[in-house]
Amino acid sequence: EKENTSVFFTFWELVQIEDIRNMRYLSSTYIVIMRRGIFCMKLTINKKLNILILVCILLLAAILSATNFYSKKSDLLEGAQEKLISDLQLSYQFLEAKVPGEWQIVDGNLHKGDINMVGNIEIVDRIGELTEGDKSTIFQYDTRVSTNVMEDGERAVNTKVAEDVAKVVLEQKERFIGRANVVGEWYLTAYEPLLNSKDEVIGIWFVGVSESPYIDIAVSSMIRDI
Repeated sequence: EKENTSVFFTFWELVQIEDIRNMRYLSSTYIVIMRRGIFCMKLTINKKLNILILVCILLLAAILSATNFYSKKSDLLEGAQEKLISDLQLSYQFLEAKVPGEWQIVDGNLHKGDINMVGNIEIVDRIGELTEGDKSTIFQYDTRVSTNVMEDGERAVNTKVAEDVAKVVLEQKERFIGRANVVGEWYLTAYEPLLNSKDEVIGIWFVGVSESPYIDIAVSSMIRDI
């Protein structure tokens, strides 16, 4: 009986020892899992922080690029517009010297002195050369009768001035300076009313340049700064 009891206790002690070993193993495994979980959590947080920082940097770069673009664009367009005002005055002085006389309508055509200005491309082409690329046009009332503005590869004769320009120049007899639609394209423009001897508006003198090249320069500048 004593031997049986001793054997029983020995067996029970072995079971307890094995349980303790299993518990230690499980505890060690749990600790490893927890440590790995904490590491993964830290890694995830770091990734999120890195992504957030990257997004902030990209956003800041976009804001700075956009600011640079609009600033550059504004400066370029402002400079071009100031040049146009000067070109308008100088080109009209050239026209006066080249073709003296009053503006008048003769037999349904716009004349300056004795010269018929309808289809007179010599003047507008020469103005384009003197102003280093300005577009110029002579209007009879609201219609282009002589121009170096092109549309579909041809001179845009018999096309109309924009309505907002016509209101200022033809109706109010005032100079128009600013952005305007010229045969479907946005231009920086300067328009001057042409008056006859009775102080009636019978035409318009125009010089202008397309906005596109200036916007392209601003875009190129923005891309270089990125």
